[in-house]
Amino acid sequence: MTPQELRTKITQEATATATLTRELGVTVTDADATNFYAAHPTDFEQPQTVHVRHILLLTITRSPAPVDRRPVPGQAQAA
Repeated sequence: MTPQELRTKITQEATATATLTRELGVTVTDADATNFYAAHPTDFEQPQTVHVRHILLLTITRSPAPVDRRPVPGQAQAA
């Protein structure tokens, strides 16, 4: 969200709150909203929207360190 979008959203919310207060004569405090939310939890529940049948995980198997099979100078090779 850009600063301008944030400013616009805050202005819209403040305008809506002021209009409700002026037209309806209703003032809702944070405590009122918290109490209503606590008293009506089922009103704010949302049904499951996604069902996952399988979860696939990518694993990376590291092979063991490569073996240097070059002969070492001065040592006899095993038969």
